[in-house]
Amino acid sequence: MHDLSLLPPFPAATGRSFRTCVEEGIIRNADLRKAQPDAPFLRDEIVVRVTFAPLQQCVLDVSSASGNETENPVYKSFAHMRGCAGLSPTRLSELPAAFAEQKQKKPSYRGLLLGSGLVDETLLEVIIAPEDFQEVI
Repeated sequence: MHDLSLLPPFPAATGRSFRTCVEEGIIRNADLRKAQPDAPFLRDEIVVRVTFAPLQQCVLDVSSASGNETENPVYKSFAHMRGCAGLSPTRLSELPAAFAEQKQKKPSYRGLLLGSGLVDETLLEVIIAPEDFQEVI
């Protein structure tokens, strides 16, 4: 695991939902610990691994507003922001499915702003046991 690239080395789509993977990881890890209760390290333990990488360019998508929304100062600030790329169908397809679903299906969707770069000292990788992940979600 220590030699893995911070970029996804394989397609994210596995045919299973993230929730299913976490739930199966919890069961598998419990079985591994039951079989080896004194082992300080379990080579085949399942973990949730998240990596962060900077976006090369900011992305902005502001939905059409109606009525009083156009007078909202936050809406005005975002609607007049310049220098960011628009959310093209290609960029939308690169985002997690939840973002695309929000944009396409939710009447409450108002927009999306993704900044470029990363803040100094941002962790580039986080590893957590699935049972700990599920506990905080």
